[in-house]
Amino acid sequence: MISVTLQYSGGVPVGFRCTGHAEYADPGSDIVCSAVSVLIINTMNSIEAYTDAVFEQQVDDETESGGVCFLLTKPTPEAVLLMKSLVLGLSQIREEYEEFISVALEEV
Repeated sequence: MISVTLQYSGGVPVGFRCTGHAEYADPGSDIVCSAVSVLIINTMNSIEAYTDAVFEQQVDDETESGGVCFLLTKPTPEAVLLMKSLVLGLSQIREEYEEFISVALEEV
Protein backbone atom coordinates (compact mmCIF):
# COMPACT_ATOMS: atom_id res chain seq x y z
CA MET A 1 0.00 0.00 0.00
CA ILE A 2 1.12 3.54 -0.72
CA SER A 3 1.11 5.70 2.39
CA VAL A 4 0.97 9.47 1.98
CA THR A 5 1.09 11.92 4.86
CA LEU A 6 0.08 15.42 3.81
CA GLN A 7 1.65 18.09 5.99
CA TYR A 8 -0.21 21.31 6.78
CA SER A 9 0.75 24.53 8.51
CA GLY A 10 -2.15 26.74 9.54
CA GLY A 11 -4.51 24.91 7.21
CA VAL A 12 -2.18 25.29 4.21
CA PRO A 13 -0.56 22.26 2.54
CA VAL A 14 3.22 22.65 2.81
CA GLY A 15 4.64 19.17 2.39
CA PHE A 16 4.24 15.43 2.24
CA ARG A 17 5.84 12.07 2.94
CA CYS A 18 5.14 9.16 0.63
CA THR A 19 6.30 5.56 0.92
CA GLY A 20 5.37 2.13 -0.30
CA HIS A 21 3.93 0.54 -3.38
CA ALA A 22 0.28 0.11 -4.29
CA GLU A 23 0.60 -3.54 -5.39
CA TYR A 24 -2.45 -3.00 -7.59
CA ALA A 25 -0.71 -4.83 -10.45
CA ASP A 26 2.68 -6.22 -11.42
CA PRO A 27 5.60 -3.77 -11.41
CA GLY A 28 5.56 -1.80 -14.64
CA SER A 29 1.79 -2.24 -15.00
CA ASP A 30 0.64 -0.67 -11.73
CA ILE A 31 -1.55 2.30 -12.66
CA VAL A 32 -1.98 3.39 -9.03
CA CYS A 33 1.77 3.62 -8.41
CA SER A 34 2.22 5.38 -11.72
CA ALA A 35 -0.50 7.93 -11.02
CA VAL A 36 0.81 8.76 -7.54
CA SER A 37 4.41 8.94 -8.79
CA VAL A 38 3.50 11.29 -11.62
CA LEU A 39 1.56 13.62 -9.32
CA ILE A 40 4.34 13.77 -6.73
CA ILE A 41 7.24 14.17 -9.15
CA ASN A 42 5.37 16.73 -11.26
CA THR A 43 4.48 18.76 -8.15
CA MET A 44 8.08 18.84 -6.93
CA ASN A 45 9.43 19.68 -10.40
CA SER A 46 6.79 22.37 -10.96
CA ILE A 47 7.48 24.04 -7.63
CA GLU A 48 11.19 24.08 -8.41
CA ALA A 49 10.75 25.32 -12.00
CA TYR A 50 7.91 27.81 -11.66
CA THR A 51 8.08 29.28 -8.17
CA ASP A 52 10.53 31.05 -5.90
CA ALA A 53 9.57 28.84 -2.94
CA VAL A 54 12.30 27.42 -0.74
CA PHE A 55 11.94 23.73 0.06
CA GLU A 56 13.68 20.64 1.36
CA GLN A 57 13.33 17.29 -0.34
CA GLN A 58 14.61 13.81 0.19
CA VAL A 59 14.18 10.97 -2.29
CA ASP A 60 15.12 7.39 -1.41
CA ASP A 61 16.55 5.92 -4.62
CA GLU A 62 18.37 3.09 -2.88
CA THR A 63 15.60 1.01 -1.31
CA GLU A 64 12.37 -0.48 -2.59
CA SER A 65 10.27 1.74 -0.31
CA GLY A 66 10.25 4.52 -2.89
CA GLY A 67 10.23 7.08 -0.10
CA VAL A 68 9.87 10.78 -0.87
CA CYS A 69 9.76 13.67 1.62
CA PHE A 70 9.09 17.26 0.59
CA LEU A 71 8.59 20.37 2.71
CA LEU A 72 8.10 24.00 1.73
CA THR A 73 10.25 26.00 4.17
CA LYS A 74 9.34 29.32 2.52
CA PRO A 75 6.07 28.80 0.65
CA THR A 76 4.84 31.12 -2.07
CA PRO A 77 1.22 31.43 -3.24
CA GLU A 78 2.13 29.61 -6.45
CA ALA A 79 3.76 26.73 -4.57
CA VAL A 80 0.75 26.43 -2.26
CA LEU A 81 -1.55 26.26 -5.29
CA LEU A 82 0.56 23.45 -6.73
CA MET A 83 0.41 21.63 -3.38
CA LYS A 84 -3.38 22.02 -3.35
CA SER A 85 -3.47 20.49 -6.82
CA LEU A 86 -1.44 17.53 -5.51
CA VAL A 87 -3.87 17.10 -2.61
CA LEU A 88 -6.81 17.11 -5.03
CA GLY A 89 -5.21 14.52 -7.29
CA LEU A 90 -4.24 12.22 -4.42
CA SER A 91 -7.72 12.53 -2.92
CA GLN A 92 -9.30 11.50 -6.21
CA ILE A 93 -7.00 8.49 -6.55
CA ARG A 94 -7.80 7.50 -2.97
CA GLU A 95 -11.55 7.66 -3.65
CA GLU A 96 -11.17 5.24 -6.55
CA TYR A 97 -8.46 2.93 -5.14
CA GLU A 98 -8.80 3.19 -1.35
CA GLU A 99 -7.43 -0.31 -0.71
CA PHE A 100 -4.15 0.64 -2.39
CA ILE A 101 -3.43 4.13 -0.99
CA SER A 102 -3.83 5.72 2.43
CA VAL A 103 -3.77 9.47 2.93
CA ALA A 104 -3.25 11.00 6.38
CA LEU A 105 -3.03 14.62 7.50
CA GLU A 106 -0.39 16.07 9.84
CA GLU A 107 0.06 19.56 11.27
CA VAL A 108 3.70 20.72 11.17
